[in-house]
Amino acid sequence: MIPYTWIEGRSWEPIRGLQLHDLGLDQAFLNLSSRLSKNTWVYFQRQPCFKCTQYSLLSEVAAHNSSTVKISSVYDLDMLVLNENAGTTYDLVDYHTKVLECSHQTSFGEFGIYDLIISANGNKSECRIETIQPPVDIVLPMFAVAMMSIIFLILTSGCYFLWKYWNRWHKADERKSDTESNSEYSTINKGSSKVKKLTNRLKSLDAFRGVCVVLLLFSNGFMGGYQNLGHAVWQGMPIAELPFPWFLWITAVCIPLKFKSVLANGEPRGKIVLEIFKRFVFLFVLGLMVNSVIQGVQLETIRYYGVLQRIAFMCLFAGGIFVLSWPKNYKEYSGCHSDIRVLLPQWVIHGVVHLLYLCLVFFLPIPGCPTGYVGPGGISEGGKYFNCTGGTFGYVDRLLHDERHLFDTPTTKDIYKVKVFDPEGPFSNLPSLLTMILGVQAGTILVMHHGWSARKNRLLSWGFFCIFLGLVLHFSNVIPINKQLWNTSYSLVTAGGAFICFTFYIYLIDKIKLWNGFPLVSLGLNCLALYIGSKFASNILPWHFAYGKMDTHFFRLIDSCWSVFIWTLIAIFLHKKKIIISA
Repeated sequence: MIPYTWIEGRSWEPIRGLQLHDLGLDQAFLNLSSRLSKNTWVYFQRQPCFKCTQYSLLSEVAAHNSSTVKISSVYDLDMLVLNENAGTTYDLVDYHTKVLECSHQTSFGEFGIYDLIISANGNKSECRIETIQPPVDIVLPMFAVAMMSIIFLILTSGCYFLWKYWNRWHKADERKSDTESNSEYSTINKGSSKVKKLTNRLKSLDAFRGVCVVLLLFSNGFMGGYQNLGHAVWQGMPIAELPFPWFLWITAVCIPLKFKSVLANGEPRGKIVLEIFKRFVFLFVLGLMVNSVIQGVQLETIRYYGVLQRIAFMCLFAGGIFVLSWPKNYKEYSGCHSDIRVLLPQWVIHGVVHLLYLCLVFFLPIPGCPTGYVGPGGISEGGKYFNCTGGTFGYVDRLLHDERHLFDTPTTKDIYKVKVFDPEGPFSNLPSLLTMILGVQAGTILVMHHGWSARKNRLLSWGFFCIFLGLVLHFSNVIPINKQLWNTSYSLVTAGGAFICFTFYIYLIDKIKLWNGFPLVSLGLNCLALYIGSKFASNILPWHFAYGKMDTHFFRLIDSCWSVFIWTLIAIFLHKKKIIISA
């Protein structure tokens, strides 16, 4: 017996002639059994699928016979049993149609065996599900790997502190570990041999950035095969939707911290904007390079946009607005609301841009689509708006670029059959600016308020207010949370969470100094290098490995966590050598 099968155990003995090891990740067997005296056809639709009426053919079932199929256990299945063959797809208009025998919606578990029994009940037919072989618990691998990681972390931390104690005892000149010192760091800049000196970094901000890096590395490491941890099909906000907006928010926090002194010292604003533009070009080109690794180098079809391109645009817009609007005499602003007063011109600019965005979304006429439509398109709502995915978002992106340069495998493709939709497309940069100004607001709070109490009260107030307003927009269905569109409610809720989490890190690391941020600070210092490296090393040893069919979450989780561990070691090494690879 393979040692890890107790985690996601499957019998090696056939069950009903079915071999469970023929199943792949997130698969189950479904036996379709008919007790009717006529042939039937089973159609299915994966949930959630908003207002979808199109079903795909699963299998034909002969009278008083059965057939077995493999099904996915990731999504709930809505199944229809028809008494005639409607082709490969069937559009359900009315549940009282004569061809419908019965229907059933249920969820399945990994490596389970189920019976869908179609039988007569008086003058009607009925469908019911019976479990023949219970599924495995796919949560258990998470617990097992988490416990293994905790034990490993305890052991490595113990060795680290023993090593540090030994050095303190025997070497008087190494009394502080590299992770706790405030020594200067060498910064390697793009295309330059210049070395800059950075001092007094905010450890809590680096640690919070490190959290985002861990989540991004885990996501780039395929998340242990857990699709429910990935991006939402359309609306909603699973854990994979958090690191990107948080990273943008942190980038925006750094804008006031970085430029306030430069502007106060009289540096020409035009020169600073030029430096920001250079950084935009560098990040955009770097993003194209990452896209070419994934999609190839064919210029006719290369994708123009992505994560790094979004960061580049946000730094250019938000950074430029800040540099041109920030007062040189900002220290003259005082009082409880000084952070809002000094940022008022920027809030006005961002507010006008966001209002323009909302007007375009809800009032711009789109050929073949209802005005104000922001649905998933595709097969949703009977396919009436198949090419209307995202409404204004998709329409404007297609106006600006040929579809071949947009994302052709969006998360909506599997469920809604959407062909092209780019979640990092150019139009969604407009609502993303709300994330940036909220981050700039947090950075301005740090600049204008120096006491812990004032900072805490301001940051938490902004955090809870943003979350409240975002949830009101979501649950009132005015603007449901949607990362694909990066809409208002998504920006508010994610930024609100960032305000609160950042406050917690400030208290833990900078205020009471209970923790020095290790190893998250190391990850946060070289976030760009680690992210790009994880993209280029997505299928390279030693970052990733494969053994057998890799058809369990347990093995895939180990692979994903191993990748994060390797990158963490690299980050610690760079930190120890006092190297920061920046843009």
